[in-house]
Amino acid sequence: MVFTKQDCPNCPQAKRVVEEVEREMGCRIEVKRFDLDDEEDFLTALQNQVMSTPSIVVNGKLVVAGRSTSAHELVKAIQLEEVEN
Repeated sequence: MVFTKQDCPNCPQAKRVVEEVEREMGCRIEVKRFDLDDEEDFLTALQNQVMSTPSIVVNGKLVVAGRSTSAHELVKAIQLEEVEN
């Protein structure tokens, strides 16, 4: 799950990283995108304890909050969650 907002300065970079990881990992992952400017998406963010953007949730665990990330860091978080589950 990727949570972004229109006026967030770090969100475009986070979106690019998620797209890169999505291409790399292919069908192994499913990405759901949420825009916190949308009321329904905002409620989903609250349910997932997301309080800042950009935020990335993997298997229900908040792995990135309020900062940029790298493709390497995101792949590592996804792989860690795969091992734990």
